[in-house]
Amino acid sequence: MLHKMTGIKNIFLTGLILPIMIFHAGRLDAQAQTRVISVENAVEMALDENLSLKAEKYSLSEKKRSRDTRWNALAPDFTLSSALAKKNEKPVFGDYHWDLSWQFSAQLALSASLADGIRYLSRNYEAGLIGYEDAKNQLKRDVKKSFYSLLVLEESLRLLENNIKTAEKSYRQAEINYNNGLVSELDKLQAQVTLESLRPDYDEALNNYNMSILNFKEMIGLENEEEIKLEGVIEPGLYIIDTNELIFTSLTERFDIQELVYQIKLLETDLSSSKNSRLPALVLGYTKNMLFADDPLKDRIIGSPEESWTDAGAFSISLSLDIDSLIPGLSKDTEIKNKKDRIRQAESRLSQALRKADIDIRTIVMNIRKSVKKIESLEYNEKLAKRSYELSSEGYNAGTVELLKLENSMNQLQAARLKLAEEHYNYQAALLDLEYAVNKSLEDLNG
Repeated sequence: MLHKMTGIKNIFLTGLILPIMIFHAGRLDAQAQTRVISVENAVEMALDENLSLKAEKYSLSEKKRSRDTRWNALAPDFTLSSALAKKNEKPVFGDYHWDLSWQFSAQLALSASLADGIRYLSRNYEAGLIGYEDAKNQLKRDVKKSFYSLLVLEESLRLLENNIKTAEKSYRQAEINYNNGLVSELDKLQAQVTLESLRPDYDEALNNYNMSILNFKEMIGLENEEEIKLEGVIEPGLYIIDTNELIFTSLTERFDIQELVYQIKLLETDLSSSKNSRLPALVLGYTKNMLFADDPLKDRIIGSPEESWTDAGAFSISLSLDIDSLIPGLSKDTEIKNKKDRIRQAESRLSQALRKADIDIRTIVMNIRKSVKKIESLEYNEKLAKRSYELSSEGYNAGTVELLKLENSMNQLQAARLKLAEEHYNYQAALLDLEYAVNKSLEDLNG
């Protein structure tokens, strides 16, 4: 018996632990494989796996379902009910018994506001479609900007690593020179201070990079444990942009403008529905109300004679009018006036959004032009720093330049290259902002 229980326990533990081992083995295997990601891959992954975009998609699916089934508003309301009731007092005629009945009813109310409700569902889906496309474009832009920002952070880390290596070489050389009596202790300590001051900067930059990587993984739908390697360079093209023409041709193409336009349409449809509710409604009704004339507790119900059942139902056509909606100052009249004010508010927001969009596009274009000029200056500065390093290197090899001067020229060259890379990113980011702001691709902008 003991052996049997031990065997059962082992089987149980194996069944419990084995899946955990397989799970962790899978995670370790995923960590061991580094995924190479380009900017195009990142955008595709984000469109498939981003959780915020999935939520937008589900919301759009709900609105589409409502739009596709909008004609259900023309279907009658069907109800089926049955009741078994006992009278409180004994009837004058007949025995003291229970009453049995069942009822089927169908009712359809036809009004002018019915068409507004159908139209509202269609426009609500169209507005949702615009919002979903806007969310997609925002995600594409943000993924690309995050990708290129990580490339700049990687370049910054490489610069700091090179600076640390250079400082380590300087410190070792200063230590050797100090031991040989060639430099003072102060020179050696200054070299050590320079080295040690660089380590916290590197740790801080590495921490910022790792946090940015986590945010990037969350954006494109990757697990935090998965190792990735970015593949790409920041090489934005040059674009000739006519600001006034760009604003004239693309201002109304912006998704935020389109969303406000559809908000106004939805408010107008809602207002029309409230106004039309003041009109009479035609109500078609049909009921079949069957009453059992005998005692349901004693007499047979199924298979009973036809005369045991009485149909008290009827077909009806009626007109219904909401009198309250016609009286000024009551809730319906106040509701209509409030909806008119909401439309005016939305129209004001649209005018304000158009002006803001104009300023937004002009600001982005000015930043692009500023970056172009700054890149030209930084490229020239990088050439000067490169030439300075070449001359320092030649002088050091010839014994006419000190190691410290060579190191300084190397650091200046690396800093110049980093500033150039950062400005390339600023230019690329501004182009992506412009692409989103006018809802056009960069190729169309250059066309």
